Amino acid sequence: MNKPDFKDVYERITEQIIQELENGTPPWIRPWSYTPDVSEDQIQLWPRNAYSGNFYGGSNVLMCWAHMARLGLVIGKDEPLFLTFKQAKMLGGHVKKGEKGIIVIGFRQGTKEVEDEDSGDTKQVSRTYAFGHYVFHISQTEGVNLKRQNWKKRPSLLPELSNDANWKSFVKALGVDLRHGGNRAFYHVLGDYVQMPPVNSFRNLPLYKSVACHEFIHWTGHDSRLKRGLHKNIRGDAQYAEEELIAELGAAFLCARLGIEHRELRHASYIKSWLGVLKNDKRFIFKASREAMKAVEYIEELALKGMQVKKPVSKASGKRAPKARKVAKGMGEASPIH
Repeated sequence: MNKPDFKDVYERITEQIIQELENGTPPWIRPWSYTPDVSEDQIQLWPRNAYSGNFYGGSNVLMCWAHMARLGLVIGKDEPLFLTFKQAKMLGGHVKKGEKGIIVIGFRQGTKEVEDEDSGDTKQVSRTYAFGHYVFHISQTEGVNLKRQNWKKRPSLLPELSNDANWKSFVKALGVDLRHGGNRAFYHVLGDYVQMPPVNSFRNLPLYKSVACHEFIHWTGHDSRLKRGLHKNIRGDAQYAEEELIAELGAAFLCARLGIEHRELRHASYIKSWLGVLKNDKRFIFKASREAMKAVEYIEELALKGMQVKKPVSKASGKRAPKARKVAKGMGEASPIH
């Protein structure tokens, strides 16, 4: 099997997502088949590698979801498990003849010889390289013997939020200023609050929660949190489109990790603006996915602490989410972000 061309892997994945958007089927909008009374070890919404058991992240999640949709699979019913051609063999099976895989991106550390501008001497510099490889859904294989013993049950330590009591505890733990009234959902940057229509104005509770998650992702971008420069956004420009895509991806990621149905497609004007930026910047989707995951991890960290969920100690654990601070002074007026 030919390896993907590393030089254009970003471009190829971006082209696939552009095609999905133009077809009206964004890879993050999927009809989750989710049953709240199913035990936690059976809740499968987040893609993982079937050999290592590790969960995928960022744009790889989008590619896995899109591939499952093209295969006619339903997330939550059909497990989102993926593996390489070689990994299938290592697990005693093989990829079925004629099956087509998708490219996912990995990263590895390496060194490169560079010349010092002043002295002219050469030196070895450490660099991170992106590489692509093909993976296949487990349904595209035969004879694979999975080894699940050491797999994590879910990508998040938080309880699933289809339960109303858990949802209320989650919102309280975030400390977000959540207000209800009117007929629009938005995050107000200057006031640092989330405005939502009354719960009973939504068709169902999962829809209310998924919209709220979208606004919570915007909330993380405030200058007192993850500093995404929200007060500089002007409706219709590239930065505004990027922030909306971050919130859209972040909401989809958060809902999938916490057991909330996420079915709604954003307005056509948003799709059009995303397409414009994607076609001009082949790495746009990767940056947006990365920022979306940062926002999700920030929210989960706050919720874990506020809901007093015990977090296992790990030597390799990353930094904890920074504490929320007061609204930054001197911030200019900005339009509400929807």
